[in-house]
Order: sequence, then C-alpha cells, then structure tokens
Amino acid sequence: MLSHGNTTAGFGGYGVLKLLGEALADSVLEPWSTRKRRRRNRWSFGSIIDRCTRTPHAKVNDAGQETQIDQSTPRIPPLPFPRMWRSDALDKLYLRTQFFTLHPSSVARQTTMASYDSPEVRDHSPQKDVLADQQMSLRRYLATRIPTLRPPMAKAPSPFKLLALLNLQQWLFFLVAFIAWSWDAFDFFTVSLTVTQLSKQFDKKPSQITWGITLVLMFRSVGAIIFGIAADRYGRKWPFVVNNILFIVLELGTGFCNTYDQFLACRALFGIAMGGLYGNAAATALEDCPEAARGILSGMLQQGYAFGYLLATVFARGLVDTTSHGWRPLFWFGACPPVLIIAFRLCLPETKSYIERDAVRKANGSVASTFIAEGKVALKKHWLLLSYLVLLMAGFNFMSHGSQDLYPQMLENQFEFSHDAVTVTQVVANLGAMTGGTVIGYCKPLLSSTLPSDSQANPFIQPPKSSAAASP
Repeated sequence: MLSHGNTTAGFGGYGVLKLLGEALADSVLEPWSTRKRRRRNRWSFGSIIDRCTRTPHAKVNDAGQETQIDQSTPRIPPLPFPRMWRSDALDKLYLRTQFFTLHPSSVARQTTMASYDSPEVRDHSPQKDVLADQQMSLRRYLATRIPTLRPPMAKAPSPFKLLALLNLQQWLFFLVAFIAWSWDAFDFFTVSLTVTQLSKQFDKKPSQITWGITLVLMFRSVGAIIFGIAADRYGRKWPFVVNNILFIVLELGTGFCNTYDQFLACRALFGIAMGGLYGNAAATALEDCPEAARGILSGMLQQGYAFGYLLATVFARGLVDTTSHGWRPLFWFGACPPVLIIAFRLCLPETKSYIERDAVRKANGSVASTFIAEGKVALKKHWLLLSYLVLLMAGFNFMSHGSQDLYPQMLENQFEFSHDAVTVTQVVANLGAMTGGTVIGYCKPLLSSTLPSDSQANPFIQPPKSSAAASP
C-alpha cells in the first residue's frame, strides 16, 4: 500500500506497476506489430486520460447481463486543449494532479484507479477516441471547449480568512514586494507628471519629452529578460537588491540632467530596471504563500502600480515648482525610498521555493546545466501559454499606458484643470483602480473553472464526493 505522505506518487506507484504488468502480458501473447500499436494507442498517459474522462457506459457481460460502471465514481475533467497539442509528460503530470485532487487518501486513489482501469473502461475502443481527439478541428474544439468555461459560482470564503493563512515571513515577503513595485511605479510616473516643466527645461515640445516615456516601455522587455533569468539562476534576493540600486542611480541621474540627450539616456536605462523588478517582486510575494490566498494577494500586489501612481501625484503637487529647483526635487526624492527597500530585503532570507529548487539543481550535479535544461523544457512545453500571456499583457499595457500616461496633460491642456483638480482626479482614479484590482483578484478563483484544484488550493471549488473516498 502507498504511504499517505507520498501524495504526488498516487498514480506513480500503482499505475506504473499496472502498466508494466500489462505490457509484459502483451509481449508474451501478441506479435510485435500488434503489441507496438497497442502500447502506442492504448497505454500512453494520454489514452489513459481519454479513458478516464469518458462518461460511464452500459456493458453486456458474458452471461448476457447488462452492467454499469459506478456512476458515483468521479471522472477526471478533460484537458483544456486538443490531443494533438498534448505531450506524454504533460498528460502524466495532469494524471498525477487529478488523482491527488479527487482522492487525497492513498486507499481512495488505489480504489479509484482500479475502477478507472477496469475492463469495462479499458475495452471501450480507446484507439477510436484517441484518433478522434487527434483529428479534432478548431471548430469542434471551440464548440466543445466554450461550454466548459462556465464559472462554478460556488460560495466564496471570507477574504479575511484567506489572508489569515499567511504567516509572518510570508507577509513580510509580500510587503517588501508591494512597496518595491509601488515605488517602481512612482519613479515611472514622475515624467508623466512633469512633461510641461521638462519641455520648458530642455526647450522641446511635449511630444518630444514623451519619448522619455516611450523609451522606458521599449526597454522594459530587456530588463524583464535579464533580471528574470538572474532571479531564476541566482535567487530572488540579490537581483532584487541590484534592481533597486539602479533605481537610486537613475532617478538621481535624471534629476541632474542638463540636456535632452542625457534625459533620454537615463530614462532608457530606467526602463531596463523597471522591467526587471515586477517579475522578481511577484515571485517573492507569491511563490511561498498558500495557494488559496494567491488570488487575492496577486490582485493586491498588482495594485501597487496604482498606489505608486497615487503617491507620485500627491508628491508632485508638493515638490514640483514649489522650490527654485523646479521639477528636479521630485526625482531626487524618488531616489530615497529604495535605500530603505534594500535594507528591508536584506533582512529577509531567500524564499523557500527557490531554496528547494536550488537544492534539486545541486543534487543533479551541475547547477548551470540543470538551469539551462529547465529553461529549454519550459519553453518547449509552455511556448503556447507563454505566447498567449505575452499578447494578453501587450493588450493590457496598450490600454493602460495609452490612456493614463498623458492623462494629467489632457486634463490640464484640454479641460483646463488646475493643479489641485488634477491631483484630486488622479487620486480618485487610482483609489478606484486599487479597489477594483483587489476585488477581481479575490474573485479569480471563484470565476475559474478550467484549472485543476483541490479543496486546499482553491476553497471556492469543492472536490466531488465519491463512494471510494467516503469508504473507511
């Protein structure tokens, strides 16, 4: 019997032994060509998923009596994409996840796996199902996929209970990430809030000054790649510290710029630093926290951007054109808090998730080669999801930066708002953004019906009850 602690190997122990036994029987009783075809079509992890996701059907036994598979046995939900897009490794991982999700106990997993692999299921022409899945058209996929996207709309737990799941260290990780991301946004919007003053300082049109914003956005991708690789290779802590050191240097440099070219150079380099921070901050804040709380925490973390914009609006009203230095004090002030953020991060350890991952790499011998191999596997297996997320974020950034970066200028020039009116409008807008982001983050698990989850990972969706799991 499998040990209860071996949660991830529920199917791995029982299922693999059963597959090996069937393969051995095939090797004795069948010729090579038939045996090869049966193994390919019948005993792959993908075909097991195909058998397990079918609706139970009636069957006539040798005595002529009609039998039925136990309807109370929970079925595995189908994978959310056609068979031709799947790989054996992905199918294996999906099986492990689903069997643990439906049956947390070892006894229940073995009992349910036996019912899934029973002759009634196994003899239901799996080759035809696999072939039909491989030949599924895009139209058929959309027709069968869209109905599964209906949210479960289950009862939601209290957000306070979710937040209470975090321990002190997890809260500190979240806090340092939130503050850093907020100040990243503060430093970015310093240019948006001083376009008029900068255009007078450098004797340029406002449209030329906004190239300082465009360059930041262009170089964000460079920073995301550089610091993202560094954070995965060397840990979350030190790339985070280096990132904030760059903020200090570049904000001070922008505040001391005397020419337009110097200004553009500083903002381009700032784009690299800005792009490198968010991925590291998100990993620091979320990878160690309980899965049940990640929805609301991710929504709260993202709103550090709106909170930073709010702070920039308030401090711009107090620091810009209130001294003989004009716009420069806003940038000088922006270089100060990263010193405290660095000290805060140095007081915290490395995240537990990275420590465990690094230990696995060291156990494999070469850390560098293992890291490169992980990257290749990630790109090979998840390129489609990665491409989708890049396009999704491109759309979000198009709407975000296209509407808010020059919004203060529109209020001043087109609607003739005073400085006080612009400040109030921006504060109200960002308070709304912070509220909306947090609420939607809390509702993400409630509205998600496409990801496998268990009662601990997703408290909104309760696992189905089964007679096998209920039996003592």
